[in-house]
Amino acid sequence: MKSRTLFAATAAWLLVASVIAGCESGRERPPAVTVRVLHAAPQRATVNFLREQRNEAQLEYRQASAPLFFDADEYDFNVWALDATGDSSSLIGSFSRELVPDNRYFIALTEAAGEMTPIVVEVEPFSGSSAEVIAIHAAPSLGPMSVYIEADGIVPSSVAAAGSIGFGESIQSVEREEGTYRLSLTEADNPANVLLTSGIFTLEDGQSYIFAILDPTEDSTTSMSVAFIGPEPTLLFDESVQSSLTVVNAAADGLPRDVYIDDDFSAPLLAAVPPFDRSADTPVAFGGRTISVTPAGDTGVVEDDITASLTRSRHHVAMIGGDPGELTVTFAVDERRRITGHSRIAFMNGATQLGDLEFFLVPPGTDLSQLVSTIVLDAPAMTARVTFPPGEYELIAREEDGPVVGGPVPVTLSGGGIYAVLATNGATPGTVDFVYFDDFVD
Repeated sequence: MKSRTLFAATAAWLLVASVIAGCESGRERPPAVTVRVLHAAPQRATVNFLREQRNEAQLEYRQASAPLFFDADEYDFNVWALDATGDSSSLIGSFSRELVPDNRYFIALTEAAGEMTPIVVEVEPFSGSSAEVIAIHAAPSLGPMSVYIEADGIVPSSVAAAGSIGFGESIQSVEREEGTYRLSLTEADNPANVLLTSGIFTLEDGQSYIFAILDPTEDSTTSMSVAFIGPEPTLLFDESVQSSLTVVNAAADGLPRDVYIDDDFSAPLLAAVPPFDRSADTPVAFGGRTISVTPAGDTGVVEDDITASLTRSRHHVAMIGGDPGELTVTFAVDERRRITGHSRIAFMNGATQLGDLEFFLVPPGTDLSQLVSTIVLDAPAMTARVTFPPGEYELIAREEDGPVVGGPVPVTLSGGGIYAVLATNGATPGTVDFVYFDDFVD
């Protein structure tokens, strides 16, 4: 009896399996499409790009996704931006799109007048033997431009443009032979007014490339940049673009300092930077640079020098700190981009008479007795800009494992604000004073 039952069950299972297999063999998977996504909204922090409810890519500003492969279908896409706490995100935009079989899609996530404005470019499969170029205008603050992709030495006024585009528009499937080229952007239909001439790049046969024009941002010295998206994405700038340097003089003796570049002591890059103050933003050639510090007007005493790598198009900050005879220069990229709903503050410690300092930015009335700060600095030292939600805070400095030595001082942080604070030796021994920069004083 048991054997008959087992035989019947097995037979039934085989019958069902054969039906399922027959159905599967008659079902065809929808053709695949390729999608690439670019974060082109400078006022937004990290974004998550979702297809329906599935997170397909997490992108920083100016970052492009790797190729994404979806079934041809109609989808709802959602864009979420990371909140200032870093623990949650907010929906900033949604859109729907039908993805046509075999076609390719490029999506630039832009924001115009505070509204998420995705730009979707759809192109058919590329079967050419040369290189394919697509250009897209993803900069809402910039006007229409003409686009030129030509060999080195060919100026826009001598050739026809690949096309002209305004915000949200694209030039599709322009072909170029394999070789080296420059990108030039001019005022639309005015080749004499050149807005950008890039460095040299290489196009390879059989590859597709996307040039996405991006808005200027506070963290860059350039009036525009271009995301160059191919097998290895990068950024293009005008060939004249360099970098910049700002110096904070936090030397404990309270005397002015001169700053020199690349051991050229014929004239200072910055003369007599005032004590406990910040210099003007000064253009500097990008690349490896030696930054030297001397007493104001005295090139015979180099108090410290460092070799720093200055990134093209970016702002940088150097902080002079320490006691006489023991000065140290610290250096960092100065991240100035303003982000919606985020307040960003850099902490600097020039207080040499105390041990390591803990910095706190806490709601008013917070009891610190059970708190340990994540911002601990010796002197001299500084942080990158740390993100906080906008709001009312108290600024407090505490000697590590010791007493409060500065504050509480009430401060207000606004959304999109950038701030910096320097702790110096206080007028009263065993304390620190605070010096404020950026939106605290501007």
